[in-house]
Amino acid sequence: MAQLWIDISDIYDLTGKFTGVSRVVYKVAAHLTSTHTNVRLFTYCGDSKSFKSVVFEIEENEFSRFVKTEKCSWSKEDTVLFLGGMWNDPNEIEVLRLEKEKCKFKQIIFIHDIIPWSAPQYTRPNLENLFKLWLNKAV
Repeated sequence: MAQLWIDISDIYDLTGKFTGVSRVVYKVAAHLTSTHTNVRLFTYCGDSKSFKSVVFEIEENEFSRFVKTEKCSWSKEDTVLFLGGMWNDPNEIEVLRLEKEKCKFKQIIFIHDIIPWSAPQYTRPNLENLFKLWLNKAV
């Protein structure tokens, strides 16, 4: 059976309240996992350069517990959805490309905005370079 995999890397290690992108990731993941049985969550692990599936519990508008399980096992019937800011680790998009090449899954990368490119003065230093590098590889 085809699975929808949702990347929750933006909220996996988040402490505190959700804002902007992290709120979108949380709300979409919470809604889809509570209404569909074929939805799985995962996070990118920079230390091992791999994607790991995640089990979680929801508690009053916050993820109360995350547990990384095994490496993601994607198939060509699956769809892999990225809602967050995966440009923070330049290796992630390359690891994704290799996984997609191997497993042939469909991927959706949602780009919230292009402020790091169009108005870099409003972002943290070096984000413009990271974002441009990521965007060129992502599209």
